[in-house]
Amino acid sequence: MRLSRRNFDAPPVVGMDALGLVSKEHDLGTDGEASLRSWSVQHEYLDHVLARLQLPRDPAAFASLGNPLASKDGDQAVFSFRKLREGIVASGRTDEFAVTVYEMSVRVCLWAGNYAELFKSLVFLVTVLYPATARSQVTQSQQESPALASQAEMTGLYILHLVCSPSGSGSATAANAEQQPEASSGKSRPKCHGETRAIQRAFEQLPPSIRKTPDVQFAMRTLAALRCDADYLALSRQWNAASANQRLLLATILPRVRQHIVKILARAFFTYPEHLLIKYLCLQDAADLGPVLDSTLSTRVHRDVQNGIVPLRPPPGQARSTAARAGALTT
Repeated sequence: MRLSRRNFDAPPVVGMDALGLVSKEHDLGTDGEASLRSWSVQHEYLDHVLARLQLPRDPAAFASLGNPLASKDGDQAVFSFRKLREGIVASGRTDEFAVTVYEMSVRVCLWAGNYAELFKSLVFLVTVLYPATARSQVTQSQQESPALASQAEMTGLYILHLVCSPSGSGSATAANAEQQPEASSGKSRPKCHGETRAIQRAFEQLPPSIRKTPDVQFAMRTLAALRCDADYLALSRQWNAASANQRLLLATILPRVRQHIVKILARAFFTYPEHLLIKYLCLQDAADLGPVLDSTLSTRVHRDVQNGIVPLRPPPGQARSTAARAGALTT
């Protein structure tokens, strides 16, 4: 016998909020009730969710928002759009309404920082819905249409998400990425980008008109910068040129990239200008630099900043004397 996970002490949920996940309808015994499989219910539910979150119904106005979920329940918003997406998939819907819902879901997941649901939204949107609606099959006069611009932005975020997912799972989280061996030294270091072949395949499957768009090209330039053993100069240019949504994705990979860049610089230089470190590590100011260096360098010489110059490792003489003192203490 299966035990119910329902909280019988909770107040009853009524109206649109009572609609559950389509995948759970059979388990909950709600097969015969109103369902998000219904196209008309999907429209009603979207209006209900947007009204509850105080978000605009117009896609263009929705896309122009900053992050309205900062003071709201982001998890609940993501879950609401997940329910709606499940209903769309279960009903076999591939029209402009489905595209609108998935584009809104992408933005909500980005605002809420839920990268697992973000990837699900992007994959279905780019690989199923866009080809089904054939948005990219437009005439030259329609190249600047809002719909095509939105497709280019979403597709660019899809490729950039793959670039910023070192684990290869599609989840842009630095904590779960694999350790990849360095071919030259045999040492291991964190992999700083996604699987190159998978990204290239995804890129080649895009319509030619979408491949050439600035959003998709931005994602591919980011991959090139990360593949070149972290080209920090090119990466800082990418960071400065990134949109707010692109920065949200880039920020997921930056912690490990910063550590790798610091190690590269520390091997090559004893000291480095502070303002260039801040620039190349894509940091806001000097207050952000200290924690990055503390977590990467084995010594604390970098704290002795003089005239804007940051020591990255002890001078050769000091390093030898420190090693000699350490050896004397062990004998």
